[in-house]
Amino acid sequence: MWLVSDPNHEQVIAEIERMEDRPAALVAAAFLETILTDLIKLAILDDEKVTGPLLKGTGALAAFSQKIDLGYLLMLYPEYYKGLLHTIRKTRN
Repeated sequence: MWLVSDPNHEQVIAEIERMEDRPAALVAAAFLETILTDLIKLAILDDEKVTGPLLKGTGALAAFSQKIDLGYLLMLYPEYYKGLLHTIRKTRN
């Protein structure tokens, strides 16, 4: 089940649901990581000079795992969802 607040996400979700399991896991994980990155950027100071290098490439918070944990520490979601996101990350890997 997906909770969709952005109508633009509906098309991505529909595509994920049509895919075979492995590609669906890859695309869904990337989709969730993108949303999580956007949420983190909303929760912290908006300074792209600092957040860009931290959240991209080889930055300290660039990996999905670190973003999941940071989102939890920022109280963006409860521990249960942190566990679900890590399960999705592990499935992707």
